[in-house]
Amino acid sequence: MGRQEQRGAWTRPADRGPPPRRRARGPVGRGPGLAAAARAVAHRGRAHVDGRRHPGRRAAGRAGLQRPASCRARQPRPAHPRARRGGGGGEEPQPDAVIWPENSSDIDPYTNADAARQIDRAATAIGAPILVGAVVQGPGEFLSNTAIVWDPADGPGDTYVKRHPVPLAEYVPARDFFRFFSDKVDLVRRNFIAGDEVGVLDVGGVRLGDLICFEVVYDGLVHDVVDGGAGMIVVQTNNATFGYTDESAQQLAMSRLRAVEFGRTVVVAATSGISAIVAPDGSIAESSELFTPDVFVESIAERSSSTVARRLGSVPEWTVTAVGVAALLAAAWPGVRARRQRRAAR
Repeated sequence: MGRQEQRGAWTRPADRGPPPRRRARGPVGRGPGLAAAARAVAHRGRAHVDGRRHPGRRAAGRAGLQRPASCRARQPRPAHPRARRGGGGGEEPQPDAVIWPENSSDIDPYTNADAARQIDRAATAIGAPILVGAVVQGPGEFLSNTAIVWDPADGPGDTYVKRHPVPLAEYVPARDFFRFFSDKVDLVRRNFIAGDEVGVLDVGGVRLGDLICFEVVYDGLVHDVVDGGAGMIVVQTNNATFGYTDESAQQLAMSRLRAVEFGRTVVVAATSGISAIVAPDGSIAESSELFTPDVFVESIAERSSSTVARRLGSVPEWTVTAVGVAALLAAAWPGVRARRQRRAAR
């Protein structure tokens, strides 16, 4: 589990009543699975990801994926009415959890009461915990790229801090050395610190493995969350800097590969890039367009089965590498031996 953070001076507004009661989940294999909902202008239809096709399924749960309307104003606002429990015009099942992107709050909700109030209001409106991506101050002079489980009743709880910050983007190693080549390194004013705990979090009873942005690329980080018991994988990402390039599509392709590799549903929550829900067979159940706010409500079953790729790990890669090296040596050896023989004959 992530670390329990008790930071800042977050307090529940005194004028707010108790959180709405959450509807109980249906039986395994019958109730809808994970749902994804985003505050958006348009709402897509609900498409069921049939867990019966995927063995090793665990109890299903519902959740919501919230996509901001603008990458430049990422401070969270209340959930879209369609995703609210029993709210006026609500048309979707009650989610068990809501997923927001990386940096969905670039204001530290532990130290800024208004940011905390906005997130708390959204969690209360939908009646479900939210996985919030936030820029958190500290420790010390550093920043932390943090995922926070924000409960409608208890506020901020368990967290995951990004374990692999991007060099020259989220931190600058050997800053004086790289400044010799370009003063642009100082655009990164403060370094993000790396977390040290695996991102397996319980969000509304949904046990998910959280990866932030390009952490989905690293084999070890993905293995860690699945080995830690994650029944599904979440990729929280902020693609705003990349604009209309193919970066977001590239990241989605990586997420599809991970879905097949580990036999898990992958939910990609992006600020301005492509948000998507990827089934364990790599097919895309739902996806958004670039810079287009959207709402997903999707049934997803948690899984506990183990794929061949997970069991073998990096063995195939090392085997292929060893075979390749051996082939190169075998091809080069006759020439080396012939040169030695010619030298010896002189």
